[in-house]
Amino acid sequence: MPEEKERVTKLIREIVGKHTRVLGKWPEAGIKFIKDCIEIENGIPQFVPSYAKERWGPGLVLLRCWSYPAKTIVKGGFVTDVPEEDIKIIEERTGEWKYFLEKYKSAG
Repeated sequence: MPEEKERVTKLIREIVGKHTRVLGKWPEAGIKFIKDCIEIENGIPQFVPSYAKERWGPGLVLLRCWSYPAKTIVKGGFVTDVPEEDIKIIEERTGEWKYFLEKYKSAG
């Protein structure tokens, strides 16, 4: 199975590199995204550090904004340069966006 895992990892990184947008560097772009998302009706920021248990790449995290009803759309994308300690928080917590707003209140 290591060959399958390697193939999936390569495919994920290839898709990410060609078909996604980069919001900017962490924490500034991430905090701006969180604020934009929570300003819309029922907006909930979601952080996605991996797919199929494989990280997107070093320091990369996908951000999405969920809302219902979706009257306003906040387009997601990747933030870069996310430190390992913050990625671990994303992997271990729910509602981590609240923690990051406090931690990086001077950013964004």
